[in-house]
Amino acid sequence: AQLKYFDSWTWQGAERRYSDRFSGFSLFVSRKNPQPDVSLDCARKIGSVLMQAGLRASPHHGENLPGENREWADRAFGVYYFDDL
Repeated sequence: AQLKYFDSWTWQGAERRYSDRFSGFSLFVSRKNPQPDVSLDCARKIGSVLMQAGLRASPHHGENLPGENREWADRAFGVYYFDDL
């Protein structure tokens, strides 16, 4: 999550940052990768395993927000394009 979405709290005398605003996983692949199809296939497999473990993909990175607005590479498996990784 972007820093602007974090709040702070103090625990054991140290200030910590956290965000409860979003949940779920997201995976990113770059089309600038020398083998983008291999990367996308790998991300799909990872997403599939995460979903089988009961996790869900987060739609947050696809929202029309500054710094987000990522294009889905494969929505079913939580994979976005991020060409400038």
